[in-house]
Amino acid sequence: MTKNEYNDYIEALKARGYKFGGSWYNKPYYYKVIEYREDEDGDSMEVCQLVFKIYKMEYHCSDDMYYATVPVVVVSRNADERLDFIIAHPKRSIEECERIAREFMEFVDMNIKIINE
Repeated sequence: MTKNEYNDYIEALKARGYKFGGSWYNKPYYYKVIEYREDEDGDSMEVCQLVFKIYKMEYHCSDDMYYATVPVVVVSRNADERLDFIIAHPKRSIEECERIAREFMEFVDMNIKIINE
C-alpha cells in the first residue's frame, strides 16, 4: 500500500474506534476490543481483541517505502490462555476482519475447552 493508502487506513481504523497500542514485537499497532466478559470477580475482562500490526518497509534495492497492516485476532478467556489468529490479506476490509474475529471467538467457545487447573 502507498503512504496515502496507509494514512487513509489508519484514519479508518481510528474512525471505527481503534486505539494506538504502542509497540508489539517492535511494530506499532492499533487495537479494538471485540468482546468483553465478566471475570470471576465481576470485573470486565477483554477476551477478544482485533489488532492491526503496522509495517513500514523499504523495497529491496530502492528508496521507496511499502506500508502494510497485518490483522491478528487475539483471544484470551483466562490468564493461562492465549490464541492468536492471523487473518492478513491485502484486500480484506476492516469490517470483514471484525466479522472474522467474532466468528473466531464463537469457534473457540464451541470447540476449545477452557482448562482450569
